[in-house]
Amino acid sequence: MKRPTILLMHGYIGFGKTTIAKKFEELGYKRYNHDDWMSKMFGDVLSNEDFVERYNIVYDAIIKAAFLDVKAGKNIILDFGFWSKEDRRKIWNIITSWDKDLDMLPSIIWCNVRCDINKARQRCIDRDKNRKDGELWVPVEVFDAKLEKFEPMDQDTEFERNILSFDN
Repeated sequence: MKRPTILLMHGYIGFGKTTIAKKFEELGYKRYNHDDWMSKMFGDVLSNEDFVERYNIVYDAIIKAAFLDVKAGKNIILDFGFWSKEDRRKIWNIITSWDKDLDMLPSIIWCNVRCDINKARQRCIDRDKNRKDGELWVPVEVFDAKLEKFEPMDQDTEFERNILSFDN
């Protein structure tokens, strides 16, 4: 069995993570996107309280499905953002713990997507004006309020070394 690859998409709202992830999806990767699952499971307009409450439910469901795909030898993309170092360490520990249940540890690659913050903010505004059915609503107020939680990657950290960078 071939060694599967897991791409971990890092970047803030509007940076273009999903656009890049969809390019890899065209190459045969299975893409897991938290917003897509949240919208399908709970609707596309959620209050901040509802979002926070339901985040872990969706996260756990995706991790279980992703594990099964990796176990089957499939390449996957976790298109989440992984905004904080804590989020990145958590997913790293989850994936590396899979080795006891897999024949081999998958190749883990971070995709660090960077973008000018003003450009990303405008993308958020534009996306909300032109939102399609099923797309999770992310108002610009959320963009602004959550920005302080975003921590760019640090290549000196052990679990953040295998990085592909994209300027978008």
